[in-house]
Amino acid sequence: MSAFIVSEDNLYRVINSITKIEGYTKDLKEIKEQAISQPKKLFNKLNTLNRYSISQRYEDEKFTKDNTYPFVLSKYNETVLNSNKYQNLKSLTCFLYQSYQL
Repeated sequence: MSAFIVSEDNLYRVINSITKIEGYTKDLKEIKEQAISQPKKLFNKLNTLNRYSISQRYEDEKFTKDNTYPFVLSKYNETVLNSNKYQNLKSLTCFLYQSYQL
């Protein structure tokens, strides 16, 4: 199977999904709080994780933090407003698959 770097919108929807988590453990509570109060920081972490995973999957893809997406608050807000539960679930599933496929 091939893996790829997910889109900015996908990452925004993943963060949006995290903000809606209910009935969680202490670790998930911390991630949810970060998604709500510091979405940019979480966005950068998720983006880095996805790119690092790709670099591990494909030896010719060198991992650098230089080619990451910038966090744009207005685009994040727009994506959140235009997404639905189904799209959020699909984005979360896609991100998990792409970021953990080795």
